Amino acid sequence: MIYQRVLFTWSLVLTMFIIAGCGGGQSEKPKTQEPAAKGGAAKVFTIRSSGFKDGETIPLKYANTVVTGAENLSPPLEWSDAPNGTKSFALVVVDRNPAADDWLHWVVIDLPANTTSLLEGASGSDKMPAGSKELNNTFGLKGYNGPQPPPGSGPHDYELIIYALNIENLTMDQNVTFADFFNKLQSYVLSSAKMTVRMER
Repeated sequence: MIYQRVLFTWSLVLTMFIIAGCGGGQSEKPKTQEPAAKGGAAKVFTIRSSGFKDGETIPLKYANTVVTGAENLSPPLEWSDAPNGTKSFALVVVDRNPAADDWLHWVVIDLPANTTSLLEGASGSDKMPAGSKELNNTFGLKGYNGPQPPPGSGPHDYELIIYALNIENLTMDQNVTFADFFNKLQSYVLSSAKMTVRMER
C-alpha cells in the first residue's frame, strides 16, 4: 500500500513537471521583426524635365540657334529627394560624344539648398535662383548654350547632371573644363542624379 502511494506521488510530480515545462515553452513570446521605417524604402535623388524624358531626342527649342528652328532656351528642370545635409547644388550639361571631348553647354554652381527646379529659359535672366552662379560654357559664353552637333558626327548624348553638395559656396574659375569641374566637386558630393538626351544632325 505504501509502495503504491509512493509510486503514485512520484508519478504525479513527474507529470506536473512535464506540464510545467511544456507550459513554460509556450509562454515564451515569439520573436518579431523590427517595424519598417516610416516612409518605406529609401528615396532616390532624381532629376527630370517637363520638356523631355530621359533617353529622348532633345526638342529643337533647347538646341543652339545655329540649328534651323532652334531657340536656345535652357530646359526646365526639377529635382527631388536630395540627401540630408545638402547645402547647395551644382548643375552641368555636357556632351559625351567622344568627338565633343566633354563639351560643356551649361554650368551652374551655388544653387541654394532649398532650390528644387529651374524654369524654362531661366539661364541669363532673373529667373535664376538668387545666389546661384552661371559659369562659362565651352563656347566661352556665360550660361546656357544648347546642342549643335556637327552634321555627320553621329548621335550625341547630352548628360544633365545635378550634384547635391555639403558646401554652400564653391570657389571655381569662371572658365572651367568638365574635368576641372568634376574634380573640384569630389570632396563635397553627397549624391548626384542624371538624365540623358540625344541629338544628331
